Amino acid sequence: SSDVCSSDLFPSHDMDQNYKSKMLLVDNILGIESVTTDKSPSNDMNNPVNVRHYSNNNWNGLIGHSNGYCKLDSVENGYRASFKLIKKYIRDYDLRTIEEIIQRYAPENENDTEGYIDNVEKWSGIKRNSKISSEDNNKIAMVISAMARQETNTIVSWEIISKYATTKKW
Repeated sequence: SSDVCSSDLFPSHDMDQNYKSKMLLVDNILGIESVTTDKSPSNDMNNPVNVRHYSNNNWNGLIGHSNGYCKLDSVENGYRASFKLIKKYIRDYDLRTIEEIIQRYAPENENDTEGYIDNVEKWSGIKRNSKISSEDNNKIAMVISAMARQETNTIVSWEIISKYATTKKW
């Protein structure tokens, strides 16, 4: 880990100066650099999008759970689980927009769902009601990148998430 200017690493993200100044930790993830503002339990569990644990979870690299969330052996497997989950939402539940996906993923009884949707729309650059195909890894990666920022203050380029997703067998 070293101190770097996060705006140099991720110029496509809309970060205000105060947010930029909070970028403290640079991790080597997927062979690239990502930035997180803290070392939250979710980051320690390699679960940047806070995927919930259920007894029928069969994620690659699942090594346990804590407080209802999956603990994975690597951040790569954390992003892989996120990809598989979003693809399942699209294919199996016909949830094809950010609004539909986030309403299921972050329900109002636990979250500020509308604020979450607004942030994912803003940070991903995808309109909240724009249809997303389960085969569009780039758009899914944009959504996951924004969700990681919302959930754990982790900023990682969607291009890297997409590259990872398209080079691994699901």
